[in-house]
Amino acid sequence: MTSSPEAGSRALRRLLPFVLACRRDVALSVGAALAGSLLFGLVPVAQKVIVDGGIVHHDRAIWPWLVGLVLIGFVTFGLAFVRRWFGGRVSLSVQHQLRTAIFDRLMRLDFAGHDQLRTGQLVSRASSDLGLIQQLLAFLPIMMGNVVFVVVAIVAMAVLSPVLALYRYISPCGADVLLPAASTTLPSGDTANALFHVPPVRNGISVATPVACCISGTRSATRCSP
Repeated sequence: MTSSPEAGSRALRRLLPFVLACRRDVALSVGAALAGSLLFGLVPVAQKVIVDGGIVHHDRAIWPWLVGLVLIGFVTFGLAFVRRWFGGRVSLSVQHQLRTAIFDRLMRLDFAGHDQLRTGQLVSRASSDLGLIQQLLAFLPIMMGNVVFVVVAIVAMAVLSPVLALYRYISPCGADVLLPAASTTLPSGDTANALFHVPPVRNGISVATPVACCISGTRSATRCSP
């Protein structure tokens, strides 16, 4: 049995009324997820201000930004609680509505319809499918928040250090693109050797980048210290 995009879109349209019946909880869970991801993505910007302005150059007060980081931690914790609570309510409420709709549909069948259908197998399949729908609706706000967090993180990296951000995102992509292309021309032994050495090199780059930033910041602090 194959599924087509039209069948998937039709299933989503049939599921939408059950979700919209809990539109208040949906709005609260999705809004909390997006707001929490946005606040958490701004933490590196505040850390940059603390390190550069308060520690290196001594031209900014540190305590307001530290208080802001603590407040961001409490707010993100509260938003995560709201997201989990109302997201769970939405998923369980939709699951209950679907179970009730299936039961009502089965109760409207006549005896001939019950004889033609394998109701036990139908109920078992419906229970497993409803469990998957419940999990999807529970994790949907988390996935939306992760998308927002990735966008905010990319923007924050571009603001903090455009060169390092460009290097960080281009170098792994370049390795992922060039290595399969090279594997078609290299002998099997050379391909295995390349596949063995590339991940440690990439991990070394990921570790060396923040270490270099820390060394640069330490040197700047040493030059600025009286």
